[in-house]
Amino acid sequence: MTPLQQAYLTKLHATAAANLEFFKLNMPQIYARVTEASPLPSLDISDQGDLTLRYPDGTTRPVAPYYVEQEARFAEFARPTSRPRILAFHNLRYVSEHPTHGDMQRYHYSNIDAEFPNRARRHFVQHYPDNTGLLRYPAFGSDKTIPLLIVLGSGLGGHLDRLVLEYDVGYLVVMDTDEDAFRVSLFFQDYVRLSRLAMEKGTDLAFIIGPNIEHMIRGFMGVLRKTLPPFFVHGAALFYAMPEGETLEAIKESITQTLWQVYFGLGYFDDELISIRHTFQNLARRRPIYSRPRVIEDAGPVAFIIGSGPSLDGLLPLLEQYRDKAVLISCGTALGPLAHAGIVPDFHCEKERPGIVYDVLTRTVPADFLRKVHLIGLNVVMPEVFDLFGAGSMVMKDSDTMSLLLASMKLVPKVPIDSQPTVTNMALSLALGLGFRRIYLFGVDLGYRDPERHHARHTAYLGKLPTEEGELRRLLSKRPGNDRPAPANFGGEAYANGILELARIYMEATLRVCPHATVYNLNDGVRIEGTLPLRPEEFPDLSDATDKSAVIRRIHTAFSSFEVQPAQVADALLTEVDTFIDRVRELVSRPYRTFADVLKGLIEIYGVLHALKSEGDAGECLFRGTVLNLLSLTYNAISLIADADEAVAKVRYDFYNLLDALEAAREEVVNNLPPRGA
Repeated sequence: MTPLQQAYLTKLHATAAANLEFFKLNMPQIYARVTEASPLPSLDISDQGDLTLRYPDGTTRPVAPYYVEQEARFAEFARPTSRPRILAFHNLRYVSEHPTHGDMQRYHYSNIDAEFPNRARRHFVQHYPDNTGLLRYPAFGSDKTIPLLIVLGSGLGGHLDRLVLEYDVGYLVVMDTDEDAFRVSLFFQDYVRLSRLAMEKGTDLAFIIGPNIEHMIRGFMGVLRKTLPPFFVHGAALFYAMPEGETLEAIKESITQTLWQVYFGLGYFDDELISIRHTFQNLARRRPIYSRPRVIEDAGPVAFIIGSGPSLDGLLPLLEQYRDKAVLISCGTALGPLAHAGIVPDFHCEKERPGIVYDVLTRTVPADFLRKVHLIGLNVVMPEVFDLFGAGSMVMKDSDTMSLLLASMKLVPKVPIDSQPTVTNMALSLALGLGFRRIYLFGVDLGYRDPERHHARHTAYLGKLPTEEGELRRLLSKRPGNDRPAPANFGGEAYANGILELARIYMEATLRVCPHATVYNLNDGVRIEGTLPLRPEEFPDLSDATDKSAVIRRIHTAFSSFEVQPAQVADALLTEVDTFIDRVRELVSRPYRTFADVLKGLIEIYGVLHALKSEGDAGECLFRGTVLNLLSLTYNAISLIADADEAVAKVRYDFYNLLDALEAAREEVVNNLPPRGA
């Protein structure tokens, strides 16, 4: 080996060693991935220092042409009209004369989240009745300003320095499914220097590396929630540092298809107001609250979780046969098919807050049947729903205004369960929390073989409502679209919409942290990782199951009554509401003169949300969805306004519209608190 070859290789290995120490110190999860055993490409070096990567499969790639290819990518990126980006446009022209929640308005107690976004859109339309003065492509003050830059692929890394130096990047996220490619970049890109450059330029860095695209996109969603305002995804720039092909297209498609998940579960003020009102009313009735997990300590007890998926129809005979061996926990609209079959569950779970739950139950299930069942509902469930059942107990909803408040006041113990996004998620999480080690899923399809048969027969969704309930029929017939294929439990393909796909992801996460339990999936729906497929004909006889009545008695011990003074809680709630509004008012009242001021203001308002969330603040939970929705409309609008001064003026209007929304919301909170002395 010549001195040049030796010196060059020594330099490359020294860079890699420094990078490893950097990631070990600052990003240990990346370090763990990088140091996992894996066959790496080898480096061939000529007498003159020409480098060639030789891969384990025998293919080779010279290094120098890579940098030439990158120049073409930079030329494309430099032109705003050809720069790849993510577009998540709001319909800024959708203005209503009488904004409401539509068909669901009668189940809400306020109209804040319809009225104030409508005001922001109306203001935009008044000033821009047509496209005059608007840009065709999103911009944020200048072509060099990029609030969020997503780099797909690590390449050899040199592009990262240039992107940070040549552009004003707020947040830079590097995503790569090829762990080996990222390892190779350690030899060529000085990540220590990159981190110093980013710090100097005010750029936040994040790396998401891993072969599973679904897991990688979930990591990206986590970055959006934790690190930056999620609405920054609109107009986000994309830089490609991986070869064109299926992997690149799959990542781009996954990002765009799952953007809505960034906002899922954040709630809106009008929803949280329902929670406030219903929780106070349920507390006044002193319903027992789930406060003692793990009351089941042995492997004998068996639980059946019963959803309303299409597989339930074929599984009803099994339920009938083994109903005396297992604790039956039904979920949501599964109660209709069970009532039709004459199978009374031991417990029934409900999680939704609107009054439509009451309407469906009273119109699809006989009253005498409901009185035989014990309801376990979230604290947000309408009190009249509890009253329909023979008995009722509560579970405090995680990430809920009243749950957070009561826990922070130490009036109710914090024993959260995973209740999102479907009621079957809630029931499974509850069963696992109670300590069940054997659980069987009936009708928990989380998808369907036939998109036209998405629920079991005799559910409200399939029209099993009295003919005079036409309006309710119409509401329940609206299903999320975008059915996508997914691996089925017993092989082949099933279909799932976005909500059911998210339900599967959340359910799998719940199962990963509960290795003590074995969960059997009897359904011909979507495969759920962490469950064991079990065909109905292979169902065991459950001869070793613990006496069911003894198990039910133990479950009852998990719930306790608590004395809560409503006036004390109401005062504490208003204190947190006022604290939040005061913090936002201080930021809104600052002078905003430039586009840079505007971006900083948006980030700082989001920072209030983020800081209070880490403190478990009820005010943050109450307002976060509404604030993010209004700020998202603002961000979208200013990305299209060509004149910087006009964009700043739009922000001033929208910021005060936000403040007006918060103050109107406070009045609604006061109006829905229990009367003093109640």
